[in-house]
Amino acid sequence: GGSLKVHHQYGVVAVDEWLKFRIAAKPATLVKYLRTQTEIMLLRKIVRPEDDITESPEGKALIEAVSTLLATEIGGAIEGPDRSAADIVRPWTGNPDGGRNYSGG
Repeated sequence: GGSLKVHHQYGVVAVDEWLKFRIAAKPATLVKYLRTQTEIMLLRKIVRPEDDITESPEGKALIEAVSTLLATEIGGAIEGPDRSAADIVRPWTGNPDGGRNYSGG
C-alpha cells in the first residue's frame, strides 16, 4: 500500500496523494491506525510464519476492531442516505461541490 494521509479539515483520506475518499475524521484516523497495526501483524507473520497471529491477543484485538469499524460504517450507510458505490468512490478534487463542476487543472 501507499502512504495514507488524513485531511481532517476536508473529511478526506488520500492514498499516495492520488486516490482520495470522503470519510469523517474519526473513522479516517481509526482506519489509518488499523492499517499500521495490520502492517505490524503482517510483518510479524513474515518474520515468524509459525506464529498464529489470529489467536494472539493483538491479533484478536485487531480483527475485532476492524470488524467493529466495518459493521459500524456499513450500518450507518444502510440507515443513512443512499451511499451507492458511485458516491462512495467519487474522487475528491478539493472543490466544495465535490468535483461535480471540476474544470481540470
